[in-house]
Amino acid sequence: MTPLQKAQIVRLFQQRTGAVALAIGDGANDVSMIQESRVGVSIMGLEGSQAELASDYAIPKFRFLKRLLMVHGRFSLYREAHCILYSIYKNIILVVSLYGYSFYSAYSGISFIDSWLLSLYGVFFVLLQPVAIGTLDKDVPDELAESIPQLYPPLSRERMYFSPGYIAKWLLDGAIEGAAYFFLVIYGIAAKDSLYPSKTAGVEDYGQVFFTMLVLAANLRMIIIFRYHMIVFVVLSVLVMVSLPVFEIIYAHFHSLAGTNLSVYIALELYSSYNIYLFMIFVLVTAIVYTISTNNFVQMIRPWTSAEFAISAAHASPYREPGRQELKRLKKEYRHHCDLAMQGAGGGMDPSRRVAALYEKSHHVGAKPR
Repeated sequence: MTPLQKAQIVRLFQQRTGAVALAIGDGANDVSMIQESRVGVSIMGLEGSQAELASDYAIPKFRFLKRLLMVHGRFSLYREAHCILYSIYKNIILVVSLYGYSFYSAYSGISFIDSWLLSLYGVFFVLLQPVAIGTLDKDVPDELAESIPQLYPPLSRERMYFSPGYIAKWLLDGAIEGAAYFFLVIYGIAAKDSLYPSKTAGVEDYGQVFFTMLVLAANLRMIIIFRYHMIVFVVLSVLVMVSLPVFEIIYAHFHSLAGTNLSVYIALELYSSYNIYLFMIFVLVTAIVYTISTNNFVQMIRPWTSAEFAISAAHASPYREPGRQELKRLKKEYRHHCDLAMQGAGGGMDPSRRVAALYEKSHHVGAKPR
């Protein structure tokens, strides 16, 4: 088969099916096919570097294709999806509340949140969270993703992290939480004027309360939804939560900072009132209960074959002893077997099936619901 015919086959497949084609090759005659495919993979070998230069990914051996797809491909999809969804979520909760205040104030144009605080919301207080999601988080352990084939097909069949329902849940969560936080401030403490025990609070006071609550809730959601490297996310969120009141107190001492400062001395009075701490605790507990309950409800109403339940069942698993040690031993044995097979020395029965069988037997992956 000529290089042009290979490329035409890939082009025809992608046009007729609308699917994403992966082409893999190791020589110069595969360059056209690799460039025509959506995902090009080359095997570094003795036939030159033409295929390697034309590909998106280069692997030293063909057996590494499994890990490239089932581990790195899976984590890339998971991280990109949640990085995008969290970025949209943190903006929705802010925009919905600002729209609510515009309607509540009869479109008077009065600023609800100080301009400096509003500017720093996206460039400091919730800046690193999407970066952390896109670089560190993952849904299942590496060993699980590579050794359990049942976890891979739902990525494309059910469009796990880019399905309309999954995206709609994130958008709906942002809209509901933004509206809830606004109404809690306006109709919870502003309507009863219960922020200060001995004075009447102004719009700037309630705006700063709302902004503080918004930043805390957005960082708290990050801690709840992430599954791995929890210490990194907890430390990052705690640093943001601690730096926010410190910044507000320092900022309150500036009468003018590139314009009129609407928050002069507000933070000093705000954090001297015990009512604000009770209100923040109530809001954060409500946010935790809402996030956990909605996530569990979505998992409960979906069938066992759905992606989220399958991953939840798999995620609960391999860290029990001796199962964890057994999986590590089989993984090491599997790699040794592959090395022997590449050298033509045999190596006995392929233990990769034993890894999957051990996990399915221990954790009932793929079982039907009662």
